[in-house]
Amino acid sequence: MDYGCGVGRLAKALIERFDCFVVGADISQDMRGLAPGYVNSAAFSVLSRRVLQRLAEGGLRVDAAFSAWVLQHCHQPAEDIQLIRGALKPGGPLFIANTLGRAVPTAEQRWASDGIDVRAELSATFREDAFGRLAEESVGTTISSVTFWGVYR
Repeated sequence: MDYGCGVGRLAKALIERFDCFVVGADISQDMRGLAPGYVNSAAFSVLSRRVLQRLAEGGLRVDAAFSAWVLQHCHQPAEDIQLIRGALKPGGPLFIANTLGRAVPTAEQRWASDGIDVRAELSATFREDAFGRLAEESVGTTISSVTFWGVYR
């Protein structure tokens, strides 16, 4: 499951490389509309957050999940983390790439931090198996210093 799939860039790459099935979920109706055409694979489906929640309540369980650059923007990240947990098979891995701080969209300014610690929220729900910073040589010093990746179960 690609939580916050946008147009499906990561889903497309996974399907092409591993011949797997990917369920994408995104809050944006525009992104959900663009994703099927971009991914262009019968191995991909995209859902709204609400549909994902209903399917998870009905028993949908995915083998693994990932979310890249999403949780720092969610208004209630604890709820999103619980939704991911509810859709994930017990013991299934969750990969996260995220900023260390929050960047919540606001009307007053472009982004703001509400002080919520996303990593702490993840650790309250999942066991953290691995944690690191994005490699400086790949993303530069600035990006590396304000981001993290983690694997959770």
